[in-house]
Amino acid sequence: MSLSPTRQIVQRIVTRVKKSRLLSVASALAFTTLLSLVPLLTVVFAILSMFPFFFEWQDEIEAFLYNNLVPATGDVVKSYLQEFAGQAGTLTGLGLAGLLVTALLLLSTIEDAFNNIWSIQRGRTVPQRLLLYWAMLTLGPVLMVTSLALTTYLGSSVLSVLVPAGHGVAVGALKVLPVFLEGMGFFLIYLIVPSCTVRLRSALGGAVVAIALFELTKFGFVIFIANFDTYQIIYGAMWSIPVFLLWIYLSWLVTLLGGCISAEMDASAKTPASLPRVPPVMKTSSRERGTRSGRNRPQG
Repeated sequence: MSLSPTRQIVQRIVTRVKKSRLLSVASALAFTTLLSLVPLLTVVFAILSMFPFFFEWQDEIEAFLYNNLVPATGDVVKSYLQEFAGQAGTLTGLGLAGLLVTALLLLSTIEDAFNNIWSIQRGRTVPQRLLLYWAMLTLGPVLMVTSLALTTYLGSSVLSVLVPAGHGVAVGALKVLPVFLEGMGFFLIYLIVPSCTVRLRSALGGAVVAIALFELTKFGFVIFIANFDTYQIIYGAMWSIPVFLLWIYLSWLVTLLGGCISAEMDASAKTPASLPRVPPVMKTSSRERGTRSGRNRPQG
């Protein structure tokens, strides 16, 4: 019995998830992210500090990151990361170079994970990787700050002038901003990180699913932390560390699952559909086939 097209797509996605070992890869990425998060933030904020507008938007950027990307533990994690980043700022040139290498290793691990999902055997060369990572470290934060500044300006100034009672519209626009930036992040990850050409529609499809799953996961995670205080009882003052690690793991699981959907959409679009097998109109018996072959046989 043939399966429906939707069921076939779901079955292929599940097969790709199993083949890519998403649970194990998400665990490895969560551990690597926890080790590389402080160096990565230090490098990103050091690059952003070169731009004059960064200091004007620094508080808004930090509040946006911690409140929307680290639910339920934003304040605690923010204090830890700020303390660690402040200590990292006192390092020498060799120490800062080590932080940069740690951040680059995290990006390399992410690229390898997505190449595995897309079944890419040969990745980029070292110069190509360094160029991509440098673009991600510089252009990514700059685009995020620019989007944040532009959306805040539009919400607070333009909408309040053009729309009657536009303050409510402005507040609604600011609430949609995190979802929009999350979607842009997923879309760019699926489009740029794999070492192959990814269709825009495939990257967009994976990003839409990832946004929905990410928001549902965030909502469920906040409810779980608010109603179950087991972590606080067991770990005491250090409860935020395992909770934060769990959130990183769930975030990577959602991101990789969206990547599997994007890769499957890309593979389905690049694979030509096979022609349907049509049965013959009239069936011939073996005696008729023998008679026809005898007639067509040349005479000696």
